Amino acid sequence: MLQKAIGGPLVEAGSPLKFAPREGPEFFARYGWKVLETRSLLHAAAKLKRLSFGMRLLSLLPDPAGRKPDKPWGGVCVLENSGPTRLRLTTK
Repeated sequence: MLQKAIGGPLVEAGSPLKFAPREGPEFFARYGWKVLETRSLLHAAAKLKRLSFGMRLLSLLPDPAGRKPDKPWGGVCVLENSGPTRLRLTTK
């Protein structure tokens, strides 16, 4: 939705909208991080008791099974450093 509304001018300006890597949390594995846990923002907020009553009721519903890379999703990942990374990032 946001891409349709303002994506064109941003791409023309050389600053496209990019929110997350297509492979999801597994993206971090190549940099030496292991995904311990992932939760939707809704469920993370519910665990921290930061939702209104109506949103708490919604948080009782389960997340859909499986990853859906073409659907919008916001989440929280708990990562663990699994050792030295083989891929080095350099800045020039």
